[in-house]
Amino acid sequence: MNPDNQKRLIWILFISLVTNLFLAGLLAGKYWPQTPPPPMSGMEGRMMGGGMGKGGVPAMSEQAWAKHGREIHESMQGVKRARQRVTDQLSSPQWDEKEVQRALAQLRESSQQVQALWHQALVETAAQLPPESRATLLQPNHGHQGRGMGRR
Repeated sequence: MNPDNQKRLIWILFISLVTNLFLAGLLAGKYWPQTPPPPMSGMEGRMMGGGMGKGGVPAMSEQAWAKHGREIHESMQGVKRARQRVTDQLSSPQWDEKEVQRALAQLRESSQQVQALWHQALVETAAQLPPESRATLLQPNHGHQGRGMGRR
């Protein structure tokens, strides 16, 4: 075998190997069992049903979630939008202190609104529980420590 044919054969084998590994990875990714995402942590996870609380107590009553769930979700979206507005104002090439102050005030207002909704849902859930379950309502689920609401 001459050296040119040997180089060509090596390249063909290398390309074949890379192609086969790529296809094997695609197939493995498609058919390999997927691991579920980790459970939510912090107050959000406990309140939104990220698992059962200690003693098998449901994280949040269905009544409280039915009453406040949509409003909480919409308010949390408002917090995300307000954060984005603050980020946009701070990274803007033209500095406008009044706009930054307004964006921060909107973020503060949105955060307080969400916190008030969470607290109301917590009160409604706790009202339905016996004292021993109320005492464990805010303890971390499944050994995960939460970072606190709003910190991502």
